[in-house]
Amino acid sequence: MLEAYLHQTDAEQSLSVEQALLVLLQHISELRAAPRRASNARTSSAEARRSKSAKKRPRRTAASVRNKLLTPEQAAKRLSLSQKTLANYRSQGIGPKFVRLSGRAIRYQVKDLRDYIDQRSFENTSEADNWASDKDGLFGGADQ
Repeated sequence: MLEAYLHQTDAEQSLSVEQALLVLLQHISELRAAPRRASNARTSSAEARRSKSAKKRPRRTAASVRNKLLTPEQAAKRLSLSQKTLANYRSQGIGPKFVRLSGRAIRYQVKDLRDYIDQRSFENTSEADNWASDKDGLFGGADQ
């Protein structure tokens, strides 16, 4: 395409390669800006299916994300803990709130993980030390 354009313009006037490339880039940008038409009926029906499925999908709201249940693996990853540590915290009663769906099915709500993190956010180390000492040595403080 570039060669054909260069050959056509060489006959009319002498253009540099840079000028020809600029003209070609302008032509490409015009093509991209032009509205696209469906190449065949199959494409348009595929687009219709996509738009229908998009309408059926429920929107994610902040409330639905907060109430989403996470597996222990997902929760541990979000808290940057190992699954074993999270299980130990659960058995000692010092971890985030959890939901027991059945005998072994444990899940965590996102809002409970956020609350757990917020309860452990401090302005300075003295505040954190005071909080840990108030917890009766559950976190292995100096008084054990």
